[in-house]
Amino acid sequence: MKQLGWSILILFTILACHRRTLKPMVCIPSDQADQELLKDPDPLPRFVCVIQASDTDKTLLDTLLYFNRTACFGFCPTFEFTIFSNGTVLYHGIQHVQPLGQHWFLISENEWDQLLKLARKTGFFDMENVYPVDKREFLVDLPNINLMIQSDGRKKFVLDNHSAPEKLKELEREVEETLKRLLTRTKN
Repeated sequence: MKQLGWSILILFTILACHRRTLKPMVCIPSDQADQELLKDPDPLPRFVCVIQASDTDKTLLDTLLYFNRTACFGFCPTFEFTIFSNGTVLYHGIQHVQPLGQHWFLISENEWDQLLKLARKTGFFDMENVYPVDKREFLVDLPNINLMIQSDGRKKFVLDNHSAPEKLKELEREVEETLKRLLTRTKN
């Protein structure tokens, strides 16, 4: 008898929980159904608004963008920016730049989307991997710009030594200016 009581209680609990999880079915007239299907769903927020220590654990984050200016045999500014999947950005000033060292800040989803839109517009994912294309023209004294962008399941890394197309140069300028502006805004 005791087992029967427990069985009924468990069955009642399962049914009660199941009933709460069911959503009522809403009928949409057929002329509106197509419009409902065509609407883009609101994206889930993926970027944090405030940096906490756990947001800077690079082993738990995926890289969305990496931008790096390399050294030369002179006094070239050397630094790198890394945008992570939670909207945190790590700046590392290496030499001949201010500030030096590592600094964390945030990029908004809107600012990220603008950079990604420009990358798509410039055809970044279809560009060559290395410029100049002919490796014999590579100049070792020039600073390189390394740019990696990951989006929509695609990842592209481009090394620009010189002679890159103007569209790539435009993208590099915009990425650098946007991230430097955000870094400066954070430091003020």
